[in-house]
Amino acid sequence: MRSGSISLDLIFKYITKHIKLGSNSCMFRRYLTIGIIFLFITSGLSIAKNDNVTSNTNRDDTLYVGGSGPGNYTTIQSAITASNDGDTVYVYSGVYNETLTVSKSITLMGEDRNTTIIDGKKQDSVVKITQDGVIVRGFTLKESRYTGVNWLYNVITIRNRVNIVITDNIIQIGLQEYNSATAGIYLEDSSNVIISNNIIINIELVASTAGIAIYGISSYNYILSNEIGNHLWGIKIPYYTSISKSYVNFTEITNNTIFDNQEGIEFGGGHSTLNGNIINNNKFRGLVSWYGKDNSITHNVITENGVGHEFSCGLWIWETSENLIAFNTLSSNVGTGLYFLNADSNQIIENHLEENTVFGLLLQSSYNNIFRNNNFVRNEKNAYFEYSFPIIRRLTMPNNWDGNYWSDQLLKGVIPKVILGKAVMTIFIQVPWVQVDWKTLSEPKNV
Repeated sequence: MRSGSISLDLIFKYITKHIKLGSNSCMFRRYLTIGIIFLFITSGLSIAKNDNVTSNTNRDDTLYVGGSGPGNYTTIQSAITASNDGDTVYVYSGVYNETLTVSKSITLMGEDRNTTIIDGKKQDSVVKITQDGVIVRGFTLKESRYTGVNWLYNVITIRNRVNIVITDNIIQIGLQEYNSATAGIYLEDSSNVIISNNIIINIELVASTAGIAIYGISSYNYILSNEIGNHLWGIKIPYYTSISKSYVNFTEITNNTIFDNQEGIEFGGGHSTLNGNIINNNKFRGLVSWYGKDNSITHNVITENGVGHEFSCGLWIWETSENLIAFNTLSSNVGTGLYFLNADSNQIIENHLEENTVFGLLLQSSYNNIFRNNNFVRNEKNAYFEYSFPIIRRLTMPNNWDGNYWSDQLLKGVIPKVILGKAVMTIFIQVPWVQVDWKTLSEPKNV
C-alpha cells in the first residue's frame, strides 16, 4: 500500500464493527457514509511525495504547485481555477501567501503539513469551500481575517456544502484584532463532513475563538481524532435559539484530545455520539451537553477541568433528556465531576467519579434518572441533590439508584446507602431529603 493510501480492508472492518453495535438504519447510514467518503479520499491520495516527480501517468488529472517540474503552477489558486472536478491539486512544500476559494470538487493536497504553509495574511478566510466533494489535507493553514462580525472569516469556512473531508492539517488561529468569534474550521448548514487528524491551535487566546464550530441545519458530521487546544471553546455546537437558529443532529465526536480551552466541548445537538475523547485541563468546564436529546456520551476521560466551585465541572448535563452516559472517567476535576441541572430521564451507567474537589455528582431539579453500577470514590462529597418545587415531581419521578459503589459507605455491599440532599419548597423553606441506593457494590466496577 502506498504512503497516504487507505486500506479498503480496514475501511470495511471499521464500518462492519460499528454497524454491529446497532442495527438501526440511522447508524448504518452514518457509517456507510464515512466509508464512502473515505473511499473517495483514496482516489486522490496515491501520488508520490517526491520533489523529483515531473511526470506521471495521471498527469492529466493532477496539477502541481511549486517544486521544479515543467509547467508547475506558482500559486495554488491558479491551479484550482484551472482544475476540473475530480482532479488533484498537489502542492509542494513552501510558504504560499494567498487565500483560496475551492469551487471545484477536487483533492487539495500538501506535500507535508509541517512545511506546506498557506498564510492568509489576514485578508479573508484562508480556505473557503464553495463546492461539494472537496478534500483538503496536508497543510499548515494560518492567519485568517478578523472583523467585528461573528464567524464571517475563519481559517476554513464551509457553508451549505456536503461530502467534505478536512484531514491531516495544522490549523492556527493567531492574534485577533477584534472581539468577534472565529473558528479554525467553521461549518454552517453542511452535512457529511469529516474533520479528522488535525491539530487546531489558537496561538494566543484573547477573544472568542473555537477550534471547530458547527451552526445552522447540519447533520451527519464527524469530528475524529483531532487535537484542539487553547480556544474559548474547543468545539462549539450551539443549541437552537432565535439567534443561532441551529439544529445540529447526528454528529459523531470521537477520539479527540481537547485541552487547555476555557470550555472543552459545548454541545447543543441531539441524536449524537461523543465517544472516547480525552478532555483535560479546560479552565471552566470539560463538556457541556445542553438542550439536546438522545445523545450517547461514552468512554470519555474527563479530568482536571474547572476552577474550584460546583458549577465548574467535568461534565455538565443541562436541560437535556434520554441520554446514555456510560463508561466515562470523571476524575480530579476542580469542582464537580458530573453535574445535572433540569435534566430528566437519563441513564448513567458504569462511570468512574474519583477525587473531584467539590462533588462527585450534583443533581439540581433533575428527575427520573437511573444511576447504575457507578463508582463514587473519594470525592469531597460523593453525591448531593436538591429537589425543587413542585413536590409532585419528586414523588412521581424519583431518581433510581441501583448497585453503585460508594467509598464512604460503611459495610459496603451489605446495607443500603443513604444519599443526603434537600427539598427546596420556597426560597425561604428548605428541608432535608434523602434518596437511597438499596443494593450497593462491595467493590468498585472495573470501568
